[in-house]
Amino acid sequence: MSVNTIAKRTFACLGVVLSSSALVISLTGFSPASAWGSGGGDGTSQSLGVTVNSVAKCAYSLSGISSSIAMTASKTYNPDDNSQTSLTGSDSGIILSAYPDGNPSTPCSFYGSSSAGKIIVSVPSTPTWSGTVTSTTLSWTNDNSNKLNLVPTGGADCTSSGATLATLGLYTGSVSGNLVTITSSSAPKACTVGNSISSLIPKGLNSPQGAKTYSVTGPTITYTLSLS
Repeated sequence: MSVNTIAKRTFACLGVVLSSSALVISLTGFSPASAWGSGGGDGTSQSLGVTVNSVAKCAYSLSGISSSIAMTASKTYNPDDNSQTSLTGSDSGIILSAYPDGNPSTPCSFYGSSSAGKIIVSVPSTPTWSGTVTSTTLSWTNDNSNKLNLVPTGGADCTSSGATLATLGLYTGSVSGNLVTITSSSAPKACTVGNSISSLIPKGLNSPQGAKTYSVTGPTITYTLSLS
């Protein structure tokens, strides 16, 4: 074997070795992301955080319901009159609101989840009135011809909220209904309602005894908040 042949083979082998070395260098030339330093010591741990202020979630509430309502007659009841006497009263400032504490200045959100609020009014299954004066009893039941009437009147906030107000005539056989309904929406809403209440004292309930002032107690009216 000639000297030239030996030299070529030697360089060929060196070429392989050099190529292998270059490959090793190229792999170890990139340091992987690690919590360890290049010298093998502990790195520095970091934590990321952010504070985000958010508003409260809207939830409907019902407020402003009177604990009792005074009913007054348009005239003193007189059995001799042979006519019906009207009893009237009112419950003002009833608020159906999705705002926290009913305050529109307090921001809140439904966060895209639609919600609705309703005021349901109900009376006992037999809405009965009773009254007394001395030893005489005055009583009657609201039936289809003599209903316990509730007439809601809404303010500007009810108009802007698109609320539906319904006049109710409650009596035996029909003793419940929706007084106010705010349809579902992603925006908070409120509705302030005044509610007129009336009924009639039927004629001819007692034997004639002249004009008398009676103390009359009517059926309990229950306001219920419904969510849907």
